[in-house]
Amino acid sequence: MSYTVVLSPDATSKRDALPDPLPAFISAQLLRLSENPTALSRPATLLQPRGQLFEIKYDRAGVVVWISIIFRFGADEQTIHVEHIASEFG
Repeated sequence: MSYTVVLSPDATSKRDALPDPLPAFISAQLLRLSENPTALSRPATLLQPRGQLFEIKYDRAGVVVWISIIFRFGADEQTIHVEHIASEFG
């Protein structure tokens, strides 16, 4: 079962503010996360907002970017609510 992914306004603006092709890369990774969120994430106990942490690495053509995605499971147990997206260029 795949979860529906819903981005907060903050997460949407953070994703869309990144240079191409990062927004599309993040969207593709969110689809991958929706297929198995418990295996691909861990509790985000030290970060705010609290929830689950999904970390991915973009490494292409000499560009390295670490991306952290904080999400919560919806009460309906069918939705992932992405609260925050942060990126760090390496």
